[in-house]
Amino acid sequence: MNKALKMLCCAGVACFAVAACAAPASAPNPADAAAVRVIAKKLRAGPPQRPPQTVKRYLIDGKAFYYVAAPCCDQFNDLYDALGKRVCSPDGGITGRGDGRCPDIHVDPRQGEIVWRDTR
Repeated sequence: MNKALKMLCCAGVACFAVAACAAPASAPNPADAAAVRVIAKKLRAGPPQRPPQTVKRYLIDGKAFYYVAAPCCDQFNDLYDALGKRVCSPDGGITGRGDGRCPDIHVDPRQGEIVWRDTR
């Protein structure tokens, strides 16, 4: 996956330190609804968080990925594929650089489309 992402840059964003940028997704793909259900089920299995947790959809190399920010500090923020399987943590943790499994991906948490919000 990382090799394909090395060729990707977000429109209007220079890629200096990162080789790939996640672009905010456009309209949700109904085929990916299963992924959101899987991720939401995992999040609802834990206690409600404040602020409420969200799932954001991004397009990376033309594919949908879902980003879940950790509820608090020094925890990994997870990225899931269209099947709801955790791919990696592009950021977060003590260093802020994630788990090292997707060093070429940069997800701007200020962007992305919220496709699910915990309403508990």
